[in-house]
Amino acid sequence: MRTVWGTLTVWGTVAFAAPTTLTVAAGDCRNPELINAAQSFAAGVSEKAVSSEAVLERFRPLPTVTAEELGRQLDAAQTQFYAGTYDKALETTAQSLAGIARLSPRAEPWKLQHRALMLRSMIFKSAGKKNESNDAQKRILAIEPQAKLDADYYTPATVQGFEALRKDVAKAKKAKLTIASTPNGAQVFLDGAPVGKTPFAGDFPLGDYRLTLASGERLSFARELKLTATDLMLGYSRKFERI
Repeated sequence: MRTVWGTLTVWGTVAFAAPTTLTVAAGDCRNPELINAAQSFAAGVSEKAVSSEAVLERFRPLPTVTAEELGRQLDAAQTQFYAGTYDKALETTAQSLAGIARLSPRAEPWKLQHRALMLRSMIFKSAGKKNESNDAQKRILAIEPQAKLDADYYTPATVQGFEALRKDVAKAKKAKLTIASTPNGAQVFLDGAPVGKTPFAGDFPLGDYRLTLASGERLSFARELKLTATDLMLGYSRKFERI
């Protein structure tokens, strides 16, 4: 007797409000062994089934706050910074960055992230943590090498330090990132910052990045990238058949 095992997952149809997994067993339906095995298999699959909410949280987490609310949260963090409550300011800034990461690229999250990273850098600097302060600014330059600081807003010393870090980032080891899609012309976003269109190729410092593609009204799932020393030789290439 030949027995065939399989699973079928139904995602978000009119008939199913949530993903539903069906287990199919083919064979003699009077066979107790087949029935017991099918039931055990179904139970095992059910335990490991992933909900639609979990899938969205992993690949396309929905915003919990708006960009405007995040801007006000950064205002609060800045007030805490000026008041000298650095730990609280860092905590608020970290919450803001977590919220910014959930925004759609169409909400222009990079502007908020740039502001949050600079505020984080200033807090660390005032707390005597120079390396952490520099790392926050280097993160900006890793994504946006041509970024400039507003000389009317930041002190000359801060602007000068930022320019010095630009040189460090420019000299840092980088991995080549190439992105292709079908169709071509999809907008490529790294950490919410627009960096080009497919077919895309660029060099970026080693580290973790969040990749999203957009084409018209279509938006890809967010993909976490890790550019490592291995990619210095091989490069990191990703192709998307559909956006």
